[in-house]
Amino acid sequence: MKEIVLAGGCFWGMEGYFEKVYGVLQVTSGYANGEGVPNYRDLCAGLYDHAEAIRVVYDEEKTSLYHLLAHFFRVVDPTTLNRQGNDFGKQYRSGIYYLDPAEEAGIRNFVSLYEKDYKKPLVVEIEPLDNFYKAEEYHQDYLKKNPGGYCHIPLWIADEIFIPIRVYDVIPAKPFLDFPENNDPGIYVNEEGVPLYLSKQRRGETFEGDPLVDLPTDELYFVPEEEMISLGYGYLLDHLDHKKEES
Repeated sequence: MKEIVLAGGCFWGMEGYFEKVYGVLQVTSGYANGEGVPNYRDLCAGLYDHAEAIRVVYDEEKTSLYHLLAHFFRVVDPTTLNRQGNDFGKQYRSGIYYLDPAEEAGIRNFVSLYEKDYKKPLVVEIEPLDNFYKAEEYHQDYLKKNPGGYCHIPLWIADEIFIPIRVYDVIPAKPFLDFPENNDPGIYVNEEGVPLYLSKQRRGETFEGDPLVDLPTDELYFVPEEEMISLGYGYLLDHLDHKKEES
């Protein structure tokens, strides 16, 4: 297991989103990298300078730090200083706080890959985690307790297929896994989190990437990473094995 602390506006939405990400084991809402021991009321009053943040514990055999950072950039506007959504103030700044100093260079390199995607400069803090205080209990799983509560992140996107294209710049594709012939057609991930599309149709020159399971099936094949991206397919947040475990 590994950990990373992420700040991206109100921790209710950040927690609600990252709890849905495949490979994440636990998400805790709290206050990061400020002076003193904060509480929510005094933080909102400006008496503390912590960031609202989430502590993400994840299984590095199922996901990677880079995949989590790709999700971070999916739901956070990294160009707004001390603001996300309708929330304003220093507590709503965006930040990546690492526990392992060896991760700093990789994080900075990965964040730099996103700079070309924005017209404004990025204002994401990248710092070692100095402190993290768990938020009051009513903040934990807030949106599960209060389904109609405010959230600056559209949580439904966590159930959609997400293409973390930048991850492929830092994690090279590995040899494909061999899946049993009775596996259902669909999108899978290999050991490195690289997406693979499994189809029961012989490949043709005009293949467009659709399952086409109603056509004659006589062969299994995998579509390589490059074609996955060009066809619009990507990393499956809840891949098929994960769903089977929960059913």
